[in-house]
Amino acid sequence: QSLMSVYMQRVKRHGHVGYPEDYVKDKYQTAPLLKYHSYTKKMETVFGSGNVLPIGYEQSKDHEKGIVGDFLSRILGFAPNWVETEKVVNVSPSPVELKLLLLANLYSPRPKLSDYIVEDSVLAGRSTSFKGHALISNELARDVLDYYAVENSKLFKNYNVAFPAYQEKDYCDIKDVVIPSEDMASILMGLIVRLDKELSRLR
Repeated sequence: QSLMSVYMQRVKRHGHVGYPEDYVKDKYQTAPLLKYHSYTKKMETVFGSGNVLPIGYEQSKDHEKGIVGDFLSRILGFAPNWVETEKVVNVSPSPVELKLLLLANLYSPRPKLSDYIVEDSVLAGRSTSFKGHALISNELARDVLDYYAVENSKLFKNYNVAFPAYQEKDYCDIKDVVIPSEDMASILMGLIVRLDKELSRLR
């Protein structure tokens, strides 16, 4: 999940044009921040043993005030009243939209283009279409998990942080995604409406 988050940001913000499966294959063995136990130990050399507390996402996501509330509760002993539950942010593009963004990145668009497409995706209901699908194969996902198995075992043993068991999903290979004409029309109309609104402000 962490690697896919980085991949999406590279596509949306840095013009990356490669496919997700290729990106993960290339990066997963050289991603130091995924060595959670080793990284925690490294931070303890700076802040002192016992002064670094790794927390898994699953341990904090259900706090009534979200991840920020959980973080502050652990530091302060309570979540201040001004902390609000964070709204859903950073929605990922659907496979169709991702393929379009990869094509668009060949022409060096402004990063704002991906925001427009993803925001319109939520409005049009396209963002929920592939929630049960994965952008990397189950085989590759298990390779990554196996590679970090010792690290994750040490993390659990020394810090009691465990990750949920991996659940297989249907693999959606972006290379094979065909862009339906109706989706294409919806995406284009969303961009045209945005352009019209921008032009109206200039009149």
